[in-house]
Amino acid sequence: MRYLHLDAETIPTQSKKFPDAIAAEHVVSEAELAAVKADGRLKEENKAADIVAKREALIAKAAEKANDAWRATALDGWRGHIATLAWAFDDEPVVSMPLVHAQQSDDSAWHVDVQGERAGLEQFLRTVAAGVAVPNSIVEHEVCIVGHRVRSFDALYIWQRCIVLGVEVPNWLARLRFAPRYSTEWINDTNEMAGSTTGKPFAPSLDHVCAAIGIECKGDIDGSRVWDEIVSGRLNNVLAYNRNDVRRSRSIWRRMNGRPPLAIDTEGMEAA
Repeated sequence: MRYLHLDAETIPTQSKKFPDAIAAEHVVSEAELAAVKADGRLKEENKAADIVAKREALIAKAAEKANDAWRATALDGWRGHIATLAWAFDDEPVVSMPLVHAQQSDDSAWHVDVQGERAGLEQFLRTVAAGVAVPNSIVEHEVCIVGHRVRSFDALYIWQRCIVLGVEVPNWLARLRFAPRYSTEWINDTNEMAGSTTGKPFAPSLDHVCAAIGIECKGDIDGSRVWDEIVSGRLNNVLAYNRNDVRRSRSIWRRMNGRPPLAIDTEGMEAA
């Protein structure tokens, strides 16, 4: 059995049709604007300005909700994109790769190109296939995927992107997609393994568990800031953060299995 420690970082949809549809769902109607009333305590000459200000605030709030809804597509594999992947087999060093690229235009603004996502995903799957191949044999090593929330997010997201992008789904990923919850034969989800004493089935975050057992995390970014880092030209920070998450999840997985974390993980944290 080979253990593949895995983590994915994702970004919102870059397809124009989805943001347009989201924006259309958050348009303030003429009826809503017409229903805005001025504060009755104001003098008559100040009421028109009050109505204008309230309408502008209403429109701004709707735009904020639309932006939040668009950013949330990063959590939806049918709409979002895989920005980076990081992984390690067994006790090997963690490696990572970008599947998107940030480009700076003439106006100095950064733009994200997702055209390489499909090729990057195929390259990753070829790397995994090579890692589980048995020399001089047509038989493959069995592989168990390890990560924090890897069953409900990372593995599922990669499977969804394979379907959307027309990438052939390998056997190891197909069986993860339909593996029963809590089963550990093909997948070890450290979020599930950690359990909870707060009344929620999968409460402990990776940060929560790492802090409890003294696993350090360097860097100031988290998953919610991945998009902002990339469009600010700091894709390398995201790659470092991605690798650190694999190091951290492998460290707590080893602790849960009665083994100390690897030195290459605990001493290899990067500033992100």
